[in-house]
Amino acid sequence: MNDRTWRWLTILLAAVILGGCGASPDKQGAELESKPHLDSRRPSQPGEMRSYLAAKNIPNGDIYLQDGLLYVNVVALNERIEAEIAELFVPGSYKLMNVKYTIQQLEAAQQLLLDQNLHEELNIYSSGIDVIGNKI
Repeated sequence: MNDRTWRWLTILLAAVILGGCGASPDKQGAELESKPHLDSRRPSQPGEMRSYLAAKNIPNGDIYLQDGLLYVNVVALNERIEAEIAELFVPGSYKLMNVKYTIQQLEAAQQLLLDQNLHEELNIYSSGIDVIGNKI
């Protein structure tokens, strides 16, 4: 497995572990859970969101969790994509961000820096992908 796969497996594992932590629901919460839900939308989860983006071939600059919210970097975000995601996931459980580069483009640029030894030419000690800023 490559580094990217390990990175996402680690993030997914952390999300699963953290998702199981927390206080037990109180009596009122238990009563609410026993009632049928009329809304078929669900809170966004990193794995589900990533699978949805891949299945729909939506170019994206990756996703990340920040302050309890799932941020989704979408290249050329438009109203159609916003509406499709809103049909499946509970609004407020995610935030869509319009970005310029896909994660694959960022990874390719990072690899180019390494392959052509551009770190030395540009006098850069190191570099990394900034998913939040959608840049290297």
